[in-house]
Amino acid sequence: MEVFDMNNSTVMVTGGAGFIGSELSHQLCQCAERVIIVDNLVNGKRENIQQLLNDRVTFYPYDIRDLDKMIPLLNEVDVVFHLACLGVRHSIHSPLENHDVNATATLNLLKASREARVGRFVYVSSSEVYGTAQWVPMTENHPTLPMTVYGGSKLAGESYTRAFYRTYNYPTVVVRPFNSFGPRCHHEGDSGEVIPKFLLRAMAGQSLIIHGDGSQTRDFTYVSDTARGFSAPDSPIWRQVKPSMWARVRRSLSTNSPAWWMSCLRTATWR
Repeated sequence: MEVFDMNNSTVMVTGGAGFIGSELSHQLCQCAERVIIVDNLVNGKRENIQQLLNDRVTFYPYDIRDLDKMIPLLNEVDVVFHLACLGVRHSIHSPLENHDVNATATLNLLKASREARVGRFVYVSSSEVYGTAQWVPMTENHPTLPMTVYGGSKLAGESYTRAFYRTYNYPTVVVRPFNSFGPRCHHEGDSGEVIPKFLLRAMAGQSLIIHGDGSQTRDFTYVSDTARGFSAPDSPIWRQVKPSMWARVRRSLSTNSPAWWMSCLRTATWR
């Protein structure tokens, strides 16, 4: 089984100044020859990656929808990690823009990446594509019934990514992280997350706000483990497996799995 060599590769991280994206950028700096970070800073923060910037790590404050700026960068890239998106709460008040960024821009980026002969396209989706759990623990075979425009747009991005493999034999991967927590997490605005909000209220001596009856559950993965599922050399992302062989190595992963690769819930295949 061949394994993709990332040590001599140039990688691009879209959304690379965001929460998971910045952690992934930090990890890729340890193994990739060159890292290109793209983030329009709507949700991301430059300070999340400022310390990384040098002659091997460059930052571009671009919107991924601006193909005139993206295409020249793609011509230099071996692997794209596509994390740039607008979140759940944003989709409630701005559904069309949410779909434009999360779905349409993904399709355009796939097309541009293939035309630029980028060697691999890794699409980072979301557990939101499942909607409300029909059973627990969930496996990757759980029905995809998104309850929000965000979840629908991320599922559309997944479908486009898989279609590019099936139609063009273009090497693509889809991963579905569940809830993450850790350094540089969002605590405000459309991307504000529950754990930092709990911490801030506790530090201020305020009661924690819990919606519903409190019986709902979530599984959280530390952000460095989530990112390691994408970047580690032994991650399934880097294996080159023929479709006929994939059934023998594919795993149905529970959200309760203790291993870091729990974040890689669905991996597309390639030759």
